[in-house]
Amino acid sequence: MTKSQLQPIEYVLNFLFATILLAISPLLDQSFTASAQSDGEEPNPVIESYAEAFDLPYAEAQRRLQLQTEMDKVEAQVREGEPTYAGSWTQHEPEFGLTVAFASPDGDAIIKQYLDGIAWADLVQVQQARYTVAELDSIFEQVTQAARETKVHFEAGANYRTGKVDMYTPEPDALRSQLQAMTAIDAYLDDIEFKYQESMSAPAQSKYPYLPGGHPISTCTTGLVLTRNSDGRRFMSTSGHCSNNQYARYNGTDDVYIGPVVFENDPEGNVGVYGDDIDLQVHDVSARSLDLTNVIRTGATSTDKVAVAALKANTLNDWVCKYGKVTSLTCGFVVNLSYAPGGAVYGTSDDYVRVDKPPSSTIDMACPGDSGSPVFEYEIGGMWGLGVLSGREAADCTGNNVDFFFYTPVDEINRAGFSVLTTHHQQRYHQNVFWSETSCIEYRTPYDDNGNPIAPSTTQPCSTSAPGSGTIETYTGWVSGNYWREGMWRGGIGYVRNVPLNSNGTINWGAAPGWTQCCSGAAPRSQDAYIVGNHYYQNVFWSETNCTEYRRPLDDNGNGTGTQTSQPCRTTAPGSGTITSYTAYVVGGRLREGIWRGGIGYVRDVPLNSTNTDIDWAQAPAWQQCCSGTPTRAQGGDVLSYP
Repeated sequence: MTKSQLQPIEYVLNFLFATILLAISPLLDQSFTASAQSDGEEPNPVIESYAEAFDLPYAEAQRRLQLQTEMDKVEAQVREGEPTYAGSWTQHEPEFGLTVAFASPDGDAIIKQYLDGIAWADLVQVQQARYTVAELDSIFEQVTQAARETKVHFEAGANYRTGKVDMYTPEPDALRSQLQAMTAIDAYLDDIEFKYQESMSAPAQSKYPYLPGGHPISTCTTGLVLTRNSDGRRFMSTSGHCSNNQYARYNGTDDVYIGPVVFENDPEGNVGVYGDDIDLQVHDVSARSLDLTNVIRTGATSTDKVAVAALKANTLNDWVCKYGKVTSLTCGFVVNLSYAPGGAVYGTSDDYVRVDKPPSSTIDMACPGDSGSPVFEYEIGGMWGLGVLSGREAADCTGNNVDFFFYTPVDEINRAGFSVLTTHHQQRYHQNVFWSETSCIEYRTPYDDNGNPIAPSTTQPCSTSAPGSGTIETYTGWVSGNYWREGMWRGGIGYVRNVPLNSNGTINWGAAPGWTQCCSGAAPRSQDAYIVGNHYYQNVFWSETNCTEYRRPLDDNGNGTGTQTSQPCRTTAPGSGTITSYTAYVVGGRLREGIWRGGIGYVRDVPLNSTNTDIDWAQAPAWQQCCSGTPTRAQGGDVLSYP
């Protein structure tokens, strides 16, 4: 085989260095630092935004936002248990608290049973309402249906705080007069609040022309990481009206394909089975080495975990935020839980949630390019994932003109067959170790999202087999797209094959094809490969003193395209003696290397550069000796994510 023939095509997550890597050192911090929530650390940007909006000390803002999520949980209990429930909402000023409304004069007695043992019970007040939530929703449907018969542009939402239907329109007087002429809604005219709004809604991305949520992509912003309910596999979301061809942006120039669309519901393009109700598309990132965890951006250099996926029902008047590539972090109050943006794009749907900016704000809430942004609210230990940004007020983004945004809530994401990834989603590291030509053992280790072992390995005989005859010189196994790809040198002959993955991410060994002989010649001493950004890399130790790095660009499907180049390896071999195996894999913002040489095992983590598009070899630490003994004949492994 020539130096360029046996080339792994793609690398997605990470693989370790035989069983010795169970002793590997923990990963360093990722490119973005986690949001601080204790003294001595950097402040959380979500808490800072709330403190600034209400002129509060940071500690008091944090206390209130923690209480907000505790109050939401009580609201859910009341909503489910009381037939006269008429809505509830967080009160932010003049005093902070929770208001619960009932269409009953016995509200004080009703709420008391839900506050037993609650430390903040004195912050709860009761309000009597004319209608229950169900009754107001029914009125809302009748009023908006009648309004659609007029020629006046409007948008609408049921306002449980006032017990009325909010009608947003640039012509409130005209809309009022036309509705007054309709006898079908005479009884509800006093239940309508006509509000002047200069501009109607539009998709936030509009028509203008690494991977946490809130990251810039070609025309939009990444949203929440989702798992598909049918098989548990992970995907990245954004708005359905965004272009299907999206690339993650790094430094404004380095673009990494985020994979094909596996689900799309686009109200603007009339695509999808859910009509105008859902503005969502989902990308399969398996064509690239993009590690998906439950992480979203909350600031320019900060991220946080999504700890909980919250339905919209109990978020009325909550302080919520989004992070988009254009307007960054913007926050405001949930004003409508069943918002109907209307117009040609969103039709008659009232399944969105509207967020208005606070009176103190002088910035635009969202602008073209922010579509798909994650929407969230503060929770101690992580954020509540609420949904994916869909649209905004269609005003010029020149500062202080866009007063609201609206989003597709978790409720609709669930209806589409997906769930928000909220906890460390267990992955499993598979490693096939050929201790000899007749002894191959598969090691399977549960990992957390950072690639660290969280339980002991289990072992079993390998499901793979060695082709040909003679001495096994090298073996590699790695995930590429929907395949477990294998390459092996044995007896001076090179073999390759692609084993398909099941839909849930496991290896479908029952469908494994036969090995294909690809080449012959002098085998390398050891080799392995990885993918960073849009390029495939392979470090091949032809001897202890001759290592060559091969680099080739990839197309959108993860296959090699264009001209392959080569140069001396930027990695080095530690110790002395014969190199018997080498592995390299990308995980958690690092290239993790392991090598057996002279009967001693060494490991190290080399950081990626600031854009996660190459290895920062200048920052490579020294190799650390981890173990010694009889080395493996050959080995290869990778991490698979599945339930």
